[in-house]
Amino acid sequence: MGATLYYQATSVYFGAGKMDVDNEIVEEGEGTAMEHHWDEAFGYLGVPIDFPSNTDGVFFWGDYLNDRNEVLDLNQDLMDAFLLGRAAISNKDLETRDEQIDIAREKWELAVAGTAIHYLNSAATNFDDYATRCHALSEAAAFIFSLTFNEEKAINNSTINELLFELANSGTMLLWDFSNTTSSDIISVRDNLANALNLSDKAEQL
Repeated sequence: MGATLYYQATSVYFGAGKMDVDNEIVEEGEGTAMEHHWDEAFGYLGVPIDFPSNTDGVFFWGDYLNDRNEVLDLNQDLMDAFLLGRAAISNKDLETRDEQIDIAREKWELAVAGTAIHYLNSAATNFDDYATRCHALSEAAAFIFSLTFNEEKAINNSTINELLFELANSGTMLLWDFSNTTSSDIISVRDNLANALNLSDKAEQL
C-alpha cells in the first residue's frame, strides 16, 4: 500500500512525468492523457466517485482514510482536491491543478501518519497482550515506513528512520525487532511522529 498505491499516486501520477503531458487530444472513454493520469491517481485512493457521501465499498487507503476521518476530518478535503484538480485540468488551469496536488499529497500523508499513530495507541493500550501488541507494532511500523514513498512529504526520511529505529531497532524492514520495545518507546514514537506532522493535539484521540 505504501510502495505501490501511495507511491504511484503521490509521486508518479502527480509527478511531472504523468502531469506534463498532452491535455488537448481527447481519447474516447479516457479524456486527455493528463485527465486520464489524474483519474488513475484517484483510483489508487480506493474510494467511490461520490465519496465521502458514499462510503460503501471503500478499500485499501480509502478504508483507512475513512477510519481516521472522525478525528482528522480528511475525507472531504482530499476528495475536493481530486475533484477540483480534475476540473482544473479540463479547464487548462494548471496553477490550480498544482495547488490541488499539494493539498492531496498533504491530506493523504496525514491519513498515513494518523493510521500509524492509531496503531501505536493500540500497542500502548494492549501492551500486556503480546499478540495484540506485536500486531499493532507491525502495523504501525509499516505505516511509518510507508511515509517514505511520498516524494513531496512534509516529514523527512531521516526522521522516519529515527522513528523506526526507536520502535523496531532498525530502519530496515527485514531487521525489525519488537522484542525490546517498551511502552515508553511506543509513546515517544507516537508523540514525535505527531509533532513532525502537526498532529499533537489529536494523537491521543487516534
